[in-house]
Amino acid sequence: MLPLLPWLRHLLCQVTATSYLLHITISSIATVFVLMLSIVVLGALYEGRRIFPRLRLIIHLKHIYETDSNQVTTTIPLET
Repeated sequence: MLPLLPWLRHLLCQVTATSYLLHITISSIATVFVLMLSIVVLGALYEGRRIFPRLRLIIHLKHIYETDSNQVTTTIPLET
């Protein structure tokens, strides 16, 4: 049992070091992902601030056009 103990300790140290490195790697990837997602969201919000007024205007004009085109036109027959 005694000769097995140093080998087991070495294996345990390797597993611990590997799991620690894996933990650092996953944490780093997650951090980079969150930072990239934050940049994308902030960019979208910045672009949205510039685009949304135009979009509101387009929706407003479309609503006016649809309202005008949905109105019923009546023709008054002329007396002959």
